[in-house]
Parts: sequence; C-alpha cells; structure tokens
Amino acid sequence: MASVTQPIDIEQGSPTWHQYRKRAQTDLYWLAAKVIQLEDKIPMRPKVHYGMCRFAERRTGIPEIDSARIQMIACARGSGKSGTVTTCRTIQRLLQNRNWAAGIANESAEKAKKFLAAIKAQFESNEFLQFLFPELIPDFRKTIWAADQITINRTHPDPINPSVAAVGVTSQTAGFHMNEWIVDDLISDAAAENARKGLFTEIEAANRWVTRLPPLLKKPQQDPITFIYTPWFLEDTYHFIEETFSYGESEKRFMWMLELPDGTTQHIELTRRGSVAKFALPIMDEQGQSIFPELVTTEELEQIRMQDPLFFSSQYLLRPTGGTLSDFKPEWLQEFSWEGSKQIRFKKDGRVQFRRLQDLTCIMSVDPAISKKDSAARSAVVVTGTDGENVFLLEAWCGRVGATDLAQRVINFTKQYSPHRIIVETVAYQGALKEVLELLAAQQRLPMSMFPLADFRPGPQDKKDVRIFGLEPWFRKGLFFYNGKLQHEFHDEYVNFPNTRLRDVLDALSMQKDSWEKLSGIGQGSQGTRLQGMRQTEKNRTQKIRDHYASKRRRV
Repeated sequence: MASVTQPIDIEQGSPTWHQYRKRAQTDLYWLAAKVIQLEDKIPMRPKVHYGMCRFAERRTGIPEIDSARIQMIACARGSGKSGTVTTCRTIQRLLQNRNWAAGIANESAEKAKKFLAAIKAQFESNEFLQFLFPELIPDFRKTIWAADQITINRTHPDPINPSVAAVGVTSQTAGFHMNEWIVDDLISDAAAENARKGLFTEIEAANRWVTRLPPLLKKPQQDPITFIYTPWFLEDTYHFIEETFSYGESEKRFMWMLELPDGTTQHIELTRRGSVAKFALPIMDEQGQSIFPELVTTEELEQIRMQDPLFFSSQYLLRPTGGTLSDFKPEWLQEFSWEGSKQIRFKKDGRVQFRRLQDLTCIMSVDPAISKKDSAARSAVVVTGTDGENVFLLEAWCGRVGATDLAQRVINFTKQYSPHRIIVETVAYQGALKEVLELLAAQQRLPMSMFPLADFRPGPQDKKDVRIFGLEPWFRKGLFFYNGKLQHEFHDEYVNFPNTRLRDVLDALSMQKDSWEKLSGIGQGSQGTRLQGMRQTEKNRTQKIRDHYASKRRRV
C-alpha cells in the first residue's frame, strides 16, 4: 500500500478508506509512522522499531510469546519506545475497541500526563486520524478531557473508567479498573542513582506498586500488562517484575526470524518465563555496530562505553550489572583490540604495545553442558593467549548446544589458534564430547594429535565460586585483557559475579589458571616473586572462602 500523507484525497466509505482503517487497527508500525507521523520525528527505522511494534501487538507468530499476559519491552535509551508503543499502541487499542480502557503509568505522574497529552493531541488535531475514525472523536466540551484522563466517543458509557488514564507510581488509583496497563519507565535517573548509593526506598516503592497493579484491571489474572523500560542495574524493579510474574518457572528461548518491510530478515531472541514474554533489542549488533546511527553512531557508543562501562552496558546493551555489588571491579579490566587477524594491540604502563598471535601460547578450556533445552546450563569454550606475563582473552563463547555443535566449535578454534593445551572438565558429557570430536576430526581428515586434550578434574571440595575467585589476582594486577567491543558475555559475568547465576565463561576461564602460572615461570626472577605473591594472595582468599562454607555447614 502506498504511503499516505496529508492532504487526504480519498472518500470516506470507499474501499481504500476501509483498507486504511483496517491497516491502522492491525499494523502498529504503519499507524505510528504514517498516521501519527512519527516516521521522521523519531525517526522510525524498521530494524529498530518494526519488531518492537509487532511484539507489542502480539503478532510475532510464536504462540507462546503472543499468548503471554505480561509483556516486557526493553529498548535502548532514546530509541523512541515511548512514542512508538506507549502513545501509538494505546491509540491503536482505542481504534480496535472504542470501549477500551487503558492505563498509562510512569514513575512520575507529570511524565505520565505528558504521554497522555501526546495522545490527546492526535484526537484533537490529527486530520488523517479524524478522517479515518470520525466516530471516535468526541465533543471535547462535553466529555472528560483532562490532563490525567480522557474519554472518547463510546457505544457503552463507563462513568468510572475513562478511555485513557495517566498515573504515577505514587498516585491514587484505587478507583480504576482498566482493560490494560502500559507502564513506561518505572525507575527515574534519581532513583537509580540512589540505589547505587545503597538507598533503595524508591525502588522498593516501585516494587510494591507493581504487586498492587493487577487488582487495577477488570480481570486481574487475565488482562494484559505491558512494561516498557531501559534497565538500570541487576536486581532493579524490572528484574523484580520478571521474578514476580514468572512464578518460579524456567525460561524458554525463541529465535524470531522477522521479515522486515524491505525483504531482509532480522533475528531477535525472545523469551517466555511464566506469564512474562520479553523483547530486548540492544542498540549495538553482534559485530559491534550501531543499528540506530541516527540516534547514536558506533563511534559515539564506543565513547560512552569508555566513559562509563556500567551505564553503557545497562542503557545501550540492555545488560544490567551488579555495579558495586560485584567482587570484581570494572576498573581492574584491561582491554585489547585486534590489528587484523594475527596481531593484538593493547596499552600498558602508558605505552601502546603489540603482540603477534604466533608469539602467544594459547590455552583452550571447554566446560561441556550438552543440551539444547532453554532451561539447561550453557556450555562454554574459552581461548586465551599469554606472553608469559599478560593473559589475553581471545575467544569467550557460551551457548546451549548439542555435542556435535560443541565439538565443531572446538575444532574451529583449534584451527584458528593451535592451542598448547585443550582443557576439558571431566563430567558425564566429557566422554560423549571426545567421541564426537574424534568422529568429526576423522570426517574432516584432521589428526587427533592436533587436539592436545587434558582432563580437568575438580575435587569434591572444589567449588566453582572458589575457583573463580582465584582469578582475582590476575584481574586486580592488571594482567588480564579482554576485547571490550565484542566480549559482552564475559563482561556481564565479570561485573555481576558472584551475584548472578550466569558464570559459564568465568568457570571455563578458571580452569586455565594453573596453566598460566606454569607458563609465567613462577620462581624465576622478579616476575616469579611477584607471581608467587599473587599465588599466596589467592591461597589466602581461597582459604577464607572455604572457612566461610565450613562455618555455614556447622551452623546447619
């Protein structure tokens, strides 16, 4: 269908008029871009907003996602989520059902009123909207048309519940019973900053408000709620929402292959947990490029990342961190970048340095957790290179895959890095992995001698957290380097440890520590002395952690 702009040159009641009405009711992206005319104002772009709109309409084509009562839509700061979803989805609901009652909530009543003001303006002055849906336009002098609530023309009057109501978290809402709530940004900048300082009063108030929200629906256990947000930190209100409405169920993941209007395909991972379906679209793709350069370029994103990694991770990558709750400090991490495919560049002691890949001793570690189930643990494959002092994280992969896919990943990394050792944790799956690896190697005519496999056998008292804590001296001394542009999974685990259940990359990494120490030549000169000090620090910390676990067992 051709794009539509004013003035309108079609007749009311004509087939084209009916087509436009139908499309406005069933295509949120088109409604927002063409009827509400946000295409150039935001500006709207299919790769950023098309999937967001389809998800909000429950039109992904994935039954388990579209049937979820609770929607969570996470988008980067400034990406136009409020205009596209909060404003336009509310308008679309009224176009579909003129008797609908929608509540709009924000952390501030004044901000919620601004969302409502944008909706009011469309009914008051958007000639195209008025032309397509004249039956909805009320006599503004005779209906409720206030700053905090409005009522359009209805076929069934409702003196209690307006068409749209705007409230804040602290507003009095006991009298409303709406068909739907759209909750946009429950946490203010100030509340997030206070939480980082240890003051959680506003966060706790928002959490309490969330638990009281379902009774404000006409059918509290059936009517929809949509949360639109940008996360701030681990365990914030959005995490609380997901935990509250998941009812303890495990997470299911779905890869949504979305065909965009230009014919290209976009892959977006969606999740379902309990009553919650979740959409999250980071502003940076897997190649480290901005998908919305009109808002922020790749270069600008890199500047933001360098200035404030935690803010960048939560507000643009949608990966909230534990911040000061983590035992590993962000400032300990050092970064490197690739110069081509055979050389790395890093800065140390104020001096830019280079290392050729062929001059590094590479170690690979594999932590098998072979399963494709969404609720299962993730397998991890980590490759590091050391120059005898520094450790460079060359690869940090994790995922839920079968034995064949995991073995092929090992083969690919072996071809690329020629590791000195491949450490595989001895678990039930290790034998299956080795058998599949031998089979694939034979099919690809690769000698098994190129895979220097070594077992990693944790003792009965060898806890994963204790092993991971053992990496601290390498981090704290500035001897560990990672690729900040690409290795987001590692960064998430690092800044959240130990306050996150996701630690697969760190666990696989901890299996290499002994190898680094041997390759660093402990006991040889000043470097050996320094590393011996690091090892003693690690032993002291490990003993402290073991004493902690032992005291807990005694109390039990």
